[in-house]
Amino acid sequence: MYPKQTKNNLNESTDFKKQAKREQLATLLITKFRNKYQINLMTERKLADAIHEQVNKMVLMQDSLSEKKLQTVDQMISQLVSDYRGPAKPSS
Repeated sequence: MYPKQTKNNLNESTDFKKQAKREQLATLLITKFRNKYQINLMTERKLADAIHEQVNKMVLMQDSLSEKKLQTVDQMISQLVSDYRGPAKPSS
């Protein structure tokens, strides 16, 4: 009934699935960082775009992901947020 799948077809579908999972992971991480740092998309669009760029560099362009790489990106985003917003004001 169905045509026999060759190795090339299987590899292509596997690569497509892996890429789709990486894109899904990137979206999840972008949302996580936006929520963690309370990014308002209406007023802090440049910051949101910077987060998007950093996460996409890590997830979509690297062969392997690790906790260490995720922590490095988190530190970079934290620095971007503090640079953008300025020093934190003490609450009293």
